[in-house]
Amino acid sequence: MKLNKSTSLRSKIIWFDKALIFLFFLSLHLVFFNINVAEWGDSYRFLRASEIVRNFSYPADEKRPPLFSIILAVRPNGVEQILWGRAVVLVFSIFLFILFNSFVSKYVKERKYQNLALVLFTLNPVLFYWSIRIMSDIPFALFSLLALYFVSTWKILDVGRSFLLGFIVGLSILTRFEGYICFLAVLIGILFFREKLNLSFLNPRLFFKHLWKKLPYMLTFMSASFLTILPYLLFRNPFASAYLGEPTGRSYDFKTIWIYVASLAGLFGFVLAPYFIVKGRKVVWEYLAGNVGIFAFLVMELVLILIWPAAMPRLFVAILPFLILLLVLAYSDGAEKKISKKGLILALCLIAFFVVSQYFLKLQFLIPNKIYFALLVFAQFVGLILLFLKRTKAFLLLTFLSVLSWSFFVVWIQKDIFISIKNAAQYASLNVDGVVGYNDVSSVSDWYLNYSGTPRANRGFYYNAEVKKNLEFNTLLKSGVDYLLLTNEHNITMTLDLEKRPYLAIIKEFRYNVDGKDFFAEVVKFNKEWQK
Repeated sequence: MKLNKSTSLRSKIIWFDKALIFLFFLSLHLVFFNINVAEWGDSYRFLRASEIVRNFSYPADEKRPPLFSIILAVRPNGVEQILWGRAVVLVFSIFLFILFNSFVSKYVKERKYQNLALVLFTLNPVLFYWSIRIMSDIPFALFSLLALYFVSTWKILDVGRSFLLGFIVGLSILTRFEGYICFLAVLIGILFFREKLNLSFLNPRLFFKHLWKKLPYMLTFMSASFLTILPYLLFRNPFASAYLGEPTGRSYDFKTIWIYVASLAGLFGFVLAPYFIVKGRKVVWEYLAGNVGIFAFLVMELVLILIWPAAMPRLFVAILPFLILLLVLAYSDGAEKKISKKGLILALCLIAFFVVSQYFLKLQFLIPNKIYFALLVFAQFVGLILLFLKRTKAFLLLTFLSVLSWSFFVVWIQKDIFISIKNAAQYASLNVDGVVGYNDVSSVSDWYLNYSGTPRANRGFYYNAEVKKNLEFNTLLKSGVDYLLLTNEHNITMTLDLEKRPYLAIIKEFRYNVDGKDFFAEVVKFNKEWQK
């Protein structure tokens, strides 16, 4: 009886801790819900597609899969689109937190390390930043984690469960193009279900014997995935996507690899995180060898991110729940052990790599502010000393403060992205009549001028104003524009020389200093009656 009371009390304490962390998670998201003045360009593409979906169609020029836009389209009448989009991502983020808690609880047995994983998940700079943006990364992370969670934790596999896996993976494919990677990873997970990766699978006879046993489940899974995405396949060939041609236009050099490694090393919000993974590599390998589907997903995603370096660190969102789990498993295995000389050298090298990388690369997610960067580096040295002295609680407190401040700073320095374009486009949509030509390539102007549902929406189109000839009177006359929306948000060195063009008159200017840079957007009227 005493044992039952003790177990019940322990269970209540664990759930109380997790409830507090969840409330902290929810409070952060609500506080930062509307901190961003504008969204990223891709966000407006999703919103644009959702408005078209509400009319029972889908844009032919949209390369992104439709599910996220379809979910955004289920918007109650009268609810503003941006607020609805942020609310949708918040709901997905909450479900992702709940699922991650279940996932961690399966593999991390001690309560304090489960809580550590949840805190690192809540405050991760990359996860937190993209969980307050209208993007499909969080929904995709939820679907991929759910599928791989089932594969890794189910005790038995049958046809019904295989079909469910196929449906979930089908949803991931309809959410992001990376869903095809999730498909392959789960297929591999089914093949190696409840099996540990070892050299015996190199024997062709044993491998095909094993494959034959799992074939019914693999075929069921593939069939369910195919049926789920079939309506979209009838509409569009995924292999004709513009995504597939993007890597061909990029140059891959030492700097590209450097950015990739620096971004990967700084994913967790504190510089010493890779040290623990290296230190606990035996535990990490044991976990990956026993969960082959997750192992395959991590490898394929890491390769994909290297192929698409322009999307760093956003593409890391889908694998961060798994990486945080591996970090906590590694940390819990060696938390009480004294740091060795080799470990000390590795930790110092990580800090040095962080300093040198950010000095030359100045990556936004690795803190470009000199003062805060210096404080952060100092904190890492203090953390290293605390590790050496085995002051575990003090180190964890410092880590919490490091990750918290890192996340807040990343959000803060990027909250005003596209502020001038957004305000100028809103102004033009509400206050001018006529055709607006804009040089904004981010889709912000396109959204507010053509799709946002403002009372006096105008027909707007992209107009390359950086080519000086395009600002000449006759060229403008032929273009059909009545107004221009001109911005330097995409080219800080752009000059307009409007004083030399008397047929162009600024009717409203929006100018802001963002992170030390001067950005402007001007609404300019074109006087078609002007005579030379």
